[in-house]
Amino acid sequence: MKVFENKKEVLQLIKSNSGYSLPTVLIIVFLIITILYGFTSILYFRNKVSIHYLKKLELKTKIFQYIDEYLYAGIDSNGVSKNEYSHNLKMEVEAKNLKDSLKNITIFGIKPPNIFENALIITRPNFRGTVTGNTKIEGNILVTKKRIKLGNIYGINSGSVDYLRGEILEEDSLSMRMIDFDLVNPISVENYLVDEIKINSTKRIVFDKGKQIPEKLKVSSDIELSSTTLLESNLRNFYYESDGKIIIKKGFQSNSFVHLVSNDSIIIEENSNISNFVMKAKKSIIINSNSIFKNVEVFSENRIVIKDSQFNYPSTIILFSDIQDSSKLNSRIEINNSTVNGSLILVSTIIGLPINESKIFIDESSKVHGIVYSENNCEIRGEIFGSVFTYNLVYEEDGNKYLNWLVNLKIDRTKLDANFLIPTIFKNDLEYFVINSFWE
Repeated sequence: MKVFENKKEVLQLIKSNSGYSLPTVLIIVFLIITILYGFTSILYFRNKVSIHYLKKLELKTKIFQYIDEYLYAGIDSNGVSKNEYSHNLKMEVEAKNLKDSLKNITIFGIKPPNIFENALIITRPNFRGTVTGNTKIEGNILVTKKRIKLGNIYGINSGSVDYLRGEILEEDSLSMRMIDFDLVNPISVENYLVDEIKINSTKRIVFDKGKQIPEKLKVSSDIELSSTTLLESNLRNFYYESDGKIIIKKGFQSNSFVHLVSNDSIIIEENSNISNFVMKAKKSIIINSNSIFKNVEVFSENRIVIKDSQFNYPSTIILFSDIQDSSKLNSRIEINNSTVNGSLILVSTIIGLPINESKIFIDESSKVHGIVYSENNCEIRGEIFGSVFTYNLVYEEDGNKYLNWLVNLKIDRTKLDANFLIPTIFKNDLEYFVINSFWE
């Protein structure tokens, strides 16, 4: 047996005069096969991804078809369900094929009616108005009588003749209601849930870290959501109803679709960050400082108080004032040192009743980007970038009430985004636009 004495002899064995030896050929063949396999794998996976994409596209197309048929042809597909909790048109749609499914939640709005092209609309019959202070209005004023003069209130600067960059328009028979009243949903807890979990205990139900969170819950006691409560951020819907209070504790965060209904009050503590909630309370909704909201709806039948917080678009805040109940004659929305991007709405069962003191109040440090709509009174001290529709303007100071005085009123209609949408409870011509769409 031959023993190789050096490296050179080994190399000579590997490489002969006639070419490369078998091991070298095998390596080359292996490399070629690997390249071909890699290329084939890439084609296979690209094809698989394309097929998956096409299947998803097919499901998306089916969802769009379901929505279109529901909105414009009145066809109630099995894949479509309308959320009855919301005052926006909110649709949940699911499409399926043999192996896959796709779910969508879409929230629709409408363009503001033409009347909101004006900066200020006051619907009180036989209107008389007075301007004072640093009132500045960009846009037209629409009233029932073109009777606006300059005046003085002690301690407030006199009004300026150039307070208006626009026209004063007159229309004798202004409509006092732009809402479709039948679409406003007063709170009736017992009418909401079916198939819910019922708990009759009077002890407060606390959801915190580690607790299993049911999707549907109806209780007779208070409900507490702590800062450690985990609600999955997908398209599952959570429905919680209480005959007592619902308390959202300091630092709570969620972007899940949650519906809260209370026969009492909802209290949101400071530093909360909440998206995609619908909150309804018979008595009051109190929102404390440094909280942020987006795509939320707040609804009360008595009182809504917002302090030092920010509502990002789209947000809807609604007060329903049933003045046949004497306790509701002083119901109000209060916006304090806050920013609202969306719609502030006060709906009254009867419009123009003198004893009705319900109103929307916006303080000096607040800003509204959107519309302010009141079927009774508005007291506006902050800035409005959009449009104000009201039966009366009021200004109260030192126990005195000034009716339809434009005091330090600041409205700029030109700053309202052309794509701004309002809730579908407003009367409309059935032309819907997408506010938000979520896919799973």
